[in-house]
Formats: sequence, C-alpha cells, structure tokens
Amino acid sequence: MTIQFNTNAESSLRLLPADAVFPVALSDEAIQEGMGSAVNEQLPAPKTTAGTVAELSNTAAPLIDWNGLRPDGTELAFQKLAHHLSTLLHAEIHFGRALASGGVAFEFSSPARTELADVVNLTRSAIVEASFAVGKVLVASQSEMTSGVLENFRNVHQLQFVISFAVADPRGPLEPTTGVVLGLAGAFPMGMDPPKLLEQLRIELSAWIFAWHACREHARTNSFGRLLRKWPLQRAKWLALGSAVASLSLLIPVPYWPQRQCVVEPAARRFVSSPVDGRVLRSLVRPGDIVDAGQSIGHMDDSQLRLELSAAQAELEQAGKQQDSALAHQEGGKMRMAQLEQQKVALKIQSLQAQLERLELRSPIAGVVLQGEWYRSEGAPVARGDTLFEIAPLETMTVQVHLTTEDLGEIAVDDSATVHVDSANGEKWSGKLSRIDPRAEVIDEQIRFVADMEVVNRDNRLRPGMKGTVRLSAGYRSLGWLVFHRPYMWLMKNLVW
Repeated sequence: MTIQFNTNAESSLRLLPADAVFPVALSDEAIQEGMGSAVNEQLPAPKTTAGTVAELSNTAAPLIDWNGLRPDGTELAFQKLAHHLSTLLHAEIHFGRALASGGVAFEFSSPARTELADVVNLTRSAIVEASFAVGKVLVASQSEMTSGVLENFRNVHQLQFVISFAVADPRGPLEPTTGVVLGLAGAFPMGMDPPKLLEQLRIELSAWIFAWHACREHARTNSFGRLLRKWPLQRAKWLALGSAVASLSLLIPVPYWPQRQCVVEPAARRFVSSPVDGRVLRSLVRPGDIVDAGQSIGHMDDSQLRLELSAAQAELEQAGKQQDSALAHQEGGKMRMAQLEQQKVALKIQSLQAQLERLELRSPIAGVVLQGEWYRSEGAPVARGDTLFEIAPLETMTVQVHLTTEDLGEIAVDDSATVHVDSANGEKWSGKLSRIDPRAEVIDEQIRFVADMEVVNRDNRLRPGMKGTVRLSAGYRSLGWLVFHRPYMWLMKNLVW
C-alpha cells in the first residue's frame, strides 16, 4: 500500500470544518502559564467530537481541539498533543525535527520510552527518515514493508502496523519539516479510510506545529523585551552601585612589584700586573677561562734579567777575588771594601732572582678570567705596573639594579628581589638590596641610581656582564595608586612643576 499525499492545498483545506480555530498568537499570560507548568503534569483525557476512529475517518471533524490543546510554545503543550492523538487513534506517536547533520532537534513521544540506547537510536532514525519523506507515507506491517527502519522499529516495539510521514512547514519548502511516526498495536478498524485520515492529520499538525514554533519564538522575544524595558528604570541604580563598587575597589591593597633592568657583575676582582718593564712572552689563558688559585697563566720575557743576573754573579766573583788578594797582602782597608762590594752584589743577585720568579705570572685566586687577551699580542712591550689580567671569583655575584629617580621614594635597602637573566631558561635567583649608590650614573644615556644585591651563583650559571630583569617586592600599594600614579606624575611634571 503506497499512500501519496494530496499536494493541492485548496482540496486539503476542505477536510477541515469551517469553524476550526487557528490562533495567530497567544497572550503573554498564556505563554507564562504554559512555561511555568510542570512537564510531568498528569495529562487530562482528550476531548473529541467523535467517539471512534471509524467515525473520524468518515467525517471532517477536527482531530486537534485548539481550545483544549493550545500551541503555546511549551514542551507540556507538545506532550499533551502527543497524548491526545495517541488516545484518539489508539496508537503511539513520535514527533521530531531532523537536523542537516542527521540528528534530531526536538523530540516528543506519547508513551514512556525505554532508556535503552538501541531503542532510542532506532526511534530517532525513524523520525529522521520520516522528516525527509516529503509527500509520501512509509509503511511497515506484516504484509507490506516500504522501510527497513520502520520494520526494525515495528519489531522492537512489538507493533502490528507502523506508518511515518513528514509534516511540512506552511512558510515554504525551504523550512525544516517534522517527522511523525505512528505505531498501532492492531490493524486499522474496518471502514476506516487511512489516506483521508493521514491527510487530515498532516494538515492539522502542520498548522499546529507552525503556531507552536511561533509562540515559542514569541516567548523568547518577549522575555528579552521585558528585560530591555526594565533596564532604563534600573539604570540609575545600577550605575550608582557600579560607581560605588569601582571606587571602593581602588582602595584595595595589592602587592607592588616593579620590574627594573640589571647587570650581573662579580662581587670581587683581582688584578695581575706586570712586575717589570718588559714584554709578554707567552699567555696561557684567555677571557672566559676558569682558573685555580696559583695556576700559571703567562710568562714575561726574562732574557734581560738573566743577563743582569749573569753580570751580577761575575761582579760577585770579582769582589771575592779582591777580598782574597787584600787578605794575602794584609791590606785591611781593601779587604773591608771588597766585603762591602760582595754584600752589595749579593743583594742585587737576590733581587734579580726574585724578579725572575715573578716573571711567571700566576692567578692569585680561583675564578674566571675577565680581561687579558695577550694570546693575540704575545711579545708586546709593557711597563711595570700595567694590568695584564683581571680575575674574579664566581661563587658570589653582585647584581646591579638600575633605578630611576622616582624609585628612590618607593624602593629602599633590604627590599626583596628576584633576578631573571636572559640566558638562564627560567631559572631565578633571590636576594635583598644591600645598598643604593648615593650618586647617580649615566647608563644608556639615562640617569640611573645603581642598587646592589648579592646572590649565590649556583653551578656558575651567572657570568659577568649578563643582563636581565629584577622584580622588586616594594610592599603594598592601593589599586588606585597603581592605576593613576604614572599619569599623575606625568601631569605634575608637564603641567605643574
């Protein structure tokens, strides 16, 4: 049995009585009453003008009483409709609107369906299939089957006869349709005209569902409109309350953590200078090398000192011979002069030997070589006292924090600080400001006061000259001070002072 719906709107509308009521819109009171009703309310018995399905099939009496089943846009109204049609037709009925993705936008059923996932999915599949069956009816019974989905639905629900069809939206063919699945436990009664009944049901459901959606959208719009209408009345109060809250929030104390630039420098430095006038013969280290205390780091040219030492030793030997000659001739004065000459030359030899020992340059402390690129200019002449190497220990480093003039009124000695350097990969060092220089310096063409803080150099990660950022902990300030302090100082500098 293949049932085709009559697509002639004029002939279809003749199935409805002349006094059928189709409300265009419901009042706000009716919508609020429907929205506030409980979903699980006990459904009343439906009122019908015909007592049996057979009578309905042979008359044009309306299947839906709009006065008793008002499409007010609530879920309760749709459930009442499903319950009414289920009782009227002695069947279970399922409604749903399919989405383009294949899901179901909304769904209502007359019986209490089981929560088993397979049954729920099968019902939704039947609704989706019905939504796209525009203009025809799908059937599944013991003698006929036009849909495999309905056949599975009939077997799972243990029904004798299942039909499904689509209810179009009166606004046009591009609007989404609603799928209707109707299941009967027994066969249609004798004398019943199924095509006529289904055509009438389709037309009445189309108008009712359209009105239900219109009321639902109307309720949402009215709720938003009422909120907008109340807003001007409450605006002054809300603005005053908001201003009071904003003003009080400016008094909330919050931590003041200014960030400033810094440079890492060694806590102490030692210098190795040239002991004599001469030349640097050999350099064994270069800047950046780590050395131990007493480690040889270079050699001075000792050729001149060795010549002077040889000459002094010859003079000492000559003075000894003169002393022996004076002793042999018993010349006391000459012997005394020879002894004095020997003592003088011996002191000179000791001095030259000490200078020779100092020509081997050694590191006075353990640390890193900061200056001393003599490996590039070996043999260059130097004067006595010239600095050859600069060496600094790495166990403790000094972080020089660059403060502005305004910072002197907010930051003080003993304030805690945390150091982040650019090459430390998130590692940080903590300490306190130990001193602030009383005199400013010009750093990067800006006036800055240098504050020092000492940190322990773990694993020698910090090297002299590294740049970074210091976050200072300078107590608490109000939120308003943090927000308006800088604009206030700018105005005072440019407009008042």
